[in-house]
Amino acid sequence: MGRVIGIGTDLLRIGRFHELIVRHGISSAYVTRLATRILHGTRELPHFQKFQAGQNVAECTRLLSGSWAAKEAVYKTLDSEDQKGFSFKKWYKYSNVQGKPFIQGTEYAKPNEEFLLSMSHDSDFLIATVLRQEA
Repeated sequence: MGRVIGIGTDLLRIGRFHELIVRHGISSAYVTRLATRILHGTRELPHFQKFQAGQNVAECTRLLSGSWAAKEAVYKTLDSEDQKGFSFKKWYKYSNVQGKPFIQGTEYAKPNEEFLLSMSHDSDFLIATVLRQEA
């Protein structure tokens, strides 16, 4: 294990995203715009659009809330200079076949660093913790 550079945590109420989707409508311009601001354009957004087309509120909620929490946690690991260039759309959350979550930045230019992601949920709460370390 490398030297720890930063740690970030985000806790959110999943229902917050569910309420937004239901209130505005899953196919609304508002929800589409929100997803476009949060989700990575090629790695996450196509999944959201598939769930949106199928009117699957639960999966849209899961994707938005998980992605938001993971990216907020990443942001908190960064120093102030890196935070200035941070964009939700430049990061994506994914899971391996066993379901282990990962977070990756497509434009983060420090190859000697890695970000380790842990997520957990209970009832309506989701927590994401990211450890930024030297690889």
